[in-house]
Parts: sequence; C-alpha cells; structure tokens
Amino acid sequence: MADINVNIYTGRIGTDIELKMTAGANPVAVATFPLAVERPKAKDAEHGETDWLDMVAWRGTAEFCSKYLGKGRKVTVQAVTRTRTWEEKDTGKKRKAVEFHITEIKPADAKPQSNDAGAFQGYTAPPEDFEEISGDESLPF
Repeated sequence: MADINVNIYTGRIGTDIELKMTAGANPVAVATFPLAVERPKAKDAEHGETDWLDMVAWRGTAEFCSKYLGKGRKVTVQAVTRTRTWEEKDTGKKRKAVEFHITEIKPADAKPQSNDAGAFQGYTAPPEDFEEISGDESLPF
C-alpha cells in the first residue's frame, strides 16, 4: 500500500495573499499565505489554540487565490505536506520548513458583498500532465 499524504483544513486566511512569478524562461505563478486553524479547546479553556500553517498554491490555483480570496476569508483546503531544507549562506546553519501545497481550495464563508471575491465555488488544480489546447477552432462545440 502506498503512503498517504493528504491534509484537509478549514480555517481563515491570515494575511493578504502574496502572488509571485518564478524566474526563468517559463515563469509560474505561486501564491503563499498563512492559514489560521483553531484546535479544539480544552475542557477548562475559554478558547482553543490556533496553529498557523504555511500554505503554497501554484499556477491556476495561485491566480485563483490571489484574485478571489483574501485576508480573513474562511476556506477549506486540501493539501499535501512538503518539507524544504536549506543551509543559511551566512552561518551555514541547516534550516527546515514544512509547507502545505494546495491541491484544492474552496471558500467556506459567504461571498463578500463589497467585491467579486469568492465568485467561484472553488478551484481544483489540473493534473501535472495536463496539456492545454492552443486553439478552439477544432472543438466540436
């Protein structure tokens, strides 16, 4: 049986979503934001504790997040866990970061009335081997 690496969270976006493009001949959109996920509270606690998870979205998912979601929006996220390691240039100290790469994201609150944020019901990233059709003249519809 293969290992399973699937995480599903419902939480609130903690900051404005940062959309960037990778460097190189074929730039790719990437968006990052923290997701606040509350743990269940203990019997004697007034509130549960909050975990801040580093979310990463790529390509169309990144563009969707940047355009239709924002700080404070409640979302449901399906993601895979990825770990990055690197060495600091100045000190040589080894560093590690755990990130959650989004495979699907959907708004989990009401659409804001002030703008079109959340206009779609969600976005699922196409598979890695997805190939876009260049023209629509040969389509049957």
